Amino acid sequence: MPRQPVELAVRCPGANSGSESRQRGSDNDEKSRFAFSPSSLRRYEKWAFLLLAPARCLVRVRFRTISNAKTRKIWIMSEKNGFMKALKCRECGREYPLTATHVCEFDFGPLEVAYDYERIQRTLTRESILSRPKSMWRYRELLPVAGEPTVGCQVGYTPLVKADRLAKRLGIRELWIKNDAVNYPTLSFKDRVVSVALSRSVELGFKTVACASTGNLANSVAANAAAAGLDAYVFIPSDLEQGKVVNSLVYGANVVGIKGHYDEVNRLCAEIAGKYGWAFVNVNMRPYYAEGSKSMGFEIQEQLDWQVPDHTVVCMASGSLLTKIHKSYQEFTKLGIVPDKKWHIHGAQATGCSPITTSIG
Repeated sequence: MPRQPVELAVRCPGANSGSESRQRGSDNDEKSRFAFSPSSLRRYEKWAFLLLAPARCLVRVRFRTISNAKTRKIWIMSEKNGFMKALKCRECGREYPLTATHVCEFDFGPLEVAYDYERIQRTLTRESILSRPKSMWRYRELLPVAGEPTVGCQVGYTPLVKADRLAKRLGIRELWIKNDAVNYPTLSFKDRVVSVALSRSVELGFKTVACASTGNLANSVAANAAAAGLDAYVFIPSDLEQGKVVNSLVYGANVVGIKGHYDEVNRLCAEIAGKYGWAFVNVNMRPYYAEGSKSMGFEIQEQLDWQVPDHTVVCMASGSLLTKIHKSYQEFTKLGIVPDKKWHIHGAQATGCSPITTSIG
């Protein structure tokens, strides 16, 4: 048996596919195979094996020899997936590989990233967070990338501003405003989600990234793609204001005007993503993209001296930001980074464009 590292891949192509697994030996010993029975495990007890994959998750690991004969600990480390476990359907709970996909094949429910919180708890603490650079990536264990981020490393950690005069005007004791209008590089909170989506796209091997947008997202994709050396395509309604179009063009993105409203543009992008194999941040990369919004919630809790605010008011377009800030509060509480307490989150929309509040009211 060779002593150099050996790789294992466990692969399940889809939630409705039959299970398939394969094992591969090292480059110098392509015929090496491991049969996972108690007897075979005893034969290779000097090796550290990873057996953490959920039934429908793609995992690739590298084995290492261990020298402590007394304990023979089995160290668990996923080189491909980081602290992620799978993509999981929000409706039925089925799990999928961590690839560029966004919808469940069974009930068309949205897919979300599932994390290994037990492993995260070992490394993500207040102390470890404070030791890291001041960007959204100081919470990287709870963001969906396997390794170090490659796009938007300076994004986030925007100011939380105390607004005493506005608090007095509103008749409340204490008020803070999160100012993401100074985010990097395009002065929008969209830089958070795009940074995550593009970093994950690079990990998955994409060279071309794209989006459907009416403004801020287009600018962020164009700017971050330019910085990362990726080809970018931005699909917009053809009647979009020229000022928004120019902001994307200056970064060298391919801007494509589509005759139709945003929903029609988005549907077209779903077809293009499947045909050309591009990474659309808000289509096939959406499970990773959406997780970037959590970073705002993580920052708020840290900037309030590791407390969840009693009430949080979140501006809404689709409502995704609200749900992800809610998730960020849950995750920090679950990991013991902030104390457990009661809190409330409220959504707000401008009266001129308020489909969510109108439908609820």
